[in-house]
Parts: sequence; C-alpha cells; structure tokens
Amino acid sequence: MSGSENQRWRTVALIHGDVRRTYGDLATRVRRLARGLRALGAEESITMHHCIQGWSGIAQWRGISMRKLIELVQPKPYAKVIAFYSFGGSLYGGLYYDTQQIYDAMKPGCLLAFEMNGEPLPAVYGAPLRLRVENQLGYKMVKWIERIEFVESEKLLGEGEGGKNEDDEYFDLLPNI
Repeated sequence: MSGSENQRWRTVALIHGDVRRTYGDLATRVRRLARGLRALGAEESITMHHCIQGWSGIAQWRGISMRKLIELVQPKPYAKVIAFYSFGGSLYGGLYYDTQQIYDAMKPGCLLAFEMNGEPLPAVYGAPLRLRVENQLGYKMVKWIERIEFVESEKLLGEGEGGKNEDDEYFDLLPNI
C-alpha cells in the first residue's frame, strides 16, 4: 500500500453528483474519513471471515452501510455494478480492484468498515476503508479502498471478469462458458 499525499478517496462515475475527499497522511486521512462516515450513521456487525486459503476468523466491524452510501450518492439507474479500487497492488502486478453487484451491496451487513474490534481499522487489515460483504469470500472484500465507481457492467473494467483476481486467476466468479 502506498502512502502518497496526493492519493484520494473518492466516489465517482455514474452518480448524480461527484463526492470527493482529499486527505493528507494516512493517519489524518483515517481520522477524518472515520469522522465523516460516523456522521452518516455507522453500523456494527460481528462476523466470521472466510478465506479461500483455508482459514477463518471472527471480528467486530464498524462502518457505513453500502445501502446508505448508495442512497447518498444516487447512482444512475443504469449503474448495476460497484467497482472498489485499492491503494494496494495485485499479486501479478497492476491496480487491484474488485466488483460487487449493486443488489448484493444493498443487502444487510455490507459495509465500508473503518473500525475493527472497537479500534480504528489497522493498515494491515485495510485502513482507511475495507469492504465487508458477508456473503462473499475474503478476496472480494477489498482492502485499502482508494476509489469507488458505479458502472454499468463489470465487462467495462480490466479484462471484464469482475475483478483483478478473476482477470488474472480465473476463480469462476463470472464464468464465460
């Protein structure tokens, strides 16, 4: 994860307005972002995380629900997919991103987490923001979120498979058979 002063957290593309925030160093960015998101009304959940590598763990997460964020930014009606871009790179190089269908993001328990176990989210677990989608495996829960885009289709991004892992490793999220 890089920590440049010029990095931005922003929500863009296919929304009725452009919601942008620019912050300084990571610690300041996390504090300001958490304060801003708390003002929108934070939610909390205790969930088990399942990793495709075979481990799992339980944690308490606090953040803004994706439902609330979607209602705030009002995506255009033709936006059906949300792309989450990470400050971190991918295993095989390049920008790491993943997608979620808007209807999945609207489900209870889908959050942009800024706290874990009652503390500010540590960088190792995804600060400043980490996506939590409790009906998905861990690699779908993007860490170090830098940017969120509302788009018509995952086919418009990367190799069109739904995320960097799917583009590079073919996890069969969206099999083209």
